[in-house]
Amino acid sequence: MADQVDNEEKRRRLASAPDGYVCPLSMDVLVDPVQTVDGHTYERREIEAWLKSHDTSPLTLLPLTRDGRVDKSLTPNIALRKAIYEWAPDLVDAARRASLAPIPPILAPPPSQGLNSQAEPGVHHLKERAAAAGGGR
Repeated sequence: MADQVDNEEKRRRLASAPDGYVCPLSMDVLVDPVQTVDGHTYERREIEAWLKSHDTSPLTLLPLTRDGRVDKSLTPNIALRKAIYEWAPDLVDAARRASLAPIPPILAPPPSQGLNSQAEPGVHHLKERAAAAGGGR
């Protein structure tokens, strides 16, 4: 029953969504909108999945290029994200919570090697350069 209510609410939101608030790939309201070099905006996860196997725009099927080279860079559409959040903050918050993936643990140095011992060669090199430049007193 709750799923049915959620689906009905989702359909209502999508029907009332202003132009540009819906991803053309997922047909869901954008939560993390990003723009490709051709100016089209998509949900980040959707366009990243597309770009894994394509060098083209999913809307135009034209190559995504800049200066004659393939350019798959994505630019966050901050203004659109802010507008969508102001329009439906509860929807965006719920979508973000649902899409959060666990963050992988940071790899710590082995117990026998502290951070200082790992940085030692770099620090020594910097001291040598400073001394050679006349800054090592």
